[in-house]
Order: sequence, then structure tokens, then C-alpha cells
Amino acid sequence: MRIPKPPPSWHKNSCNMGYSLLTRLLRAFRKQKKLTQAALAKKVNRTPSWVTRYERGNIRLDIIDFQEIVSALDMPIYNFAHYFEHYAEQDTKTKPSEQKLLFTEPFELTKNLTDTALSKTAIKVQQLMIEYIASQNVSLDMALHYSELRQVKKYIFQNFLKYIRIYTRVSQTELTKAIDRPQSFISKAERGERCLDFCEIRQICQLLNINMPDFMQAIDSCWKESVLIFYQKLDTITGRES
Repeated sequence: MRIPKPPPSWHKNSCNMGYSLLTRLLRAFRKQKKLTQAALAKKVNRTPSWVTRYERGNIRLDIIDFQEIVSALDMPIYNFAHYFEHYAEQDTKTKPSEQKLLFTEPFELTKNLTDTALSKTAIKVQQLMIEYIASQNVSLDMALHYSELRQVKKYIFQNFLKYIRIYTRVSQTELTKAIDRPQSFISKAERGERCLDFCEIRQICQLLNINMPDFMQAIDSCWKESVLIFYQKLDTITGRES
């Protein structure tokens, strides 16, 4: 698959505008849920100042941070992706205020992944995820479960990125050139040395002609299943211990 070269500064401009919209949407949805920054911070095991900083755009949220926030706001991740796409299509010059960012009826969940590359990726990563959890030590200390689950989610994401690229027949070199990034950008992400953010993933989906909400839905389904498998393994371990 050949990827057309985007126009100069496409990556930088797209990410800057997209990240601004992302933080506005997250802030607006938090307020709609009537959650204070402190209340949200408690839900995601962070400090209130961390929430303040990302809502102001002062820190970068990787995809795992983003998933935890959206989950704490009790919003399906594919719904958020649909809302993002809807507002991203609006005239960027208008810079809509939070009051104009309206969340109404949820978008319908895609019942089947019709995209062959995406469905093949989901099946492959599910198999890898099960093997990965089976090979890992699960701590009996509940305080460590957050970091252990975060590592599982990171493993799932890096493999989703790797196999969606493979199944769309695009090389790492082709993809890094298309998004105007250094040669090591994609390889580091696929090795788990760098976790991409929402806007970077959206750009890759656009270039690979993958529907972003469907992509996020597939990853989120795998993430949720990983939590169940993680705690099933923990139950087995604690059963043996007793």
C-alpha cells in the first residue's frame, strides 16, 4: 500500500489543532458530568494539578492516559472518537467554546469490524495479549496492580500499531515518512519505548485509511478483556495460596 505524502507541516499543524480540541472536549465532558478536577483526579489515581495541567494543554496525554480519563468519565472510547471527528470537521477558525461542544445521544457501536486489516489485527493482538498475561508475574500487592495493568495496556497498544501496519502492507519507513517523523518514531512505538497520543494515532489511521472510532473500539475491547484475564489469573494465584 502506497501512502501519499501529506503537505509540508501537515503533522505539526494537525497535531496542534487536534490536541487543542482534545483537551477542550475532555474538559467539557468532565464539566457535563459535574466532576471537579479533584474528583476526576481521584478516579484516575492522579493529582488535581495533573488534571489542571493536561486541560490547559501543558502536558501530553499518551493513549493510556487518555483511555483512563475517558473511562473515568464513563464514556465509551469509540463515542469520544466519534465526537472528536465531528468537531474536527467544523471550521477551525470558529474555535468553538466549551458551551458549544454538545454531547447528546451516544453513537451506535459498530457491531462488526468490517475492515479486514483491523479485524485481523484484533484477533492477532488478542492472542498475544493472552500469552503475555500468562507469562507475567501478577503481584499479590493491590497497590502494584495499577502499574501492572498499565503495562499490559501498553503491550496491547504497541502490537495493535504494529499489526495494523503489517496488515495494511506499509513499512515502518513508509509510515514515518508519511507522518514526517524521525526514522525511529514508529519502531520505538512498536517496541513499547514510546506510547503515542490520540492525535498521532488519528493521523496514522487517516493515512492507513482506517476508521478511527473503529480502531479505538477494537483496542478498548482488548483492554477490557485484558483486565478480566488479569484478575482471573490473580484469583487462581490467591486460590493456590489459600
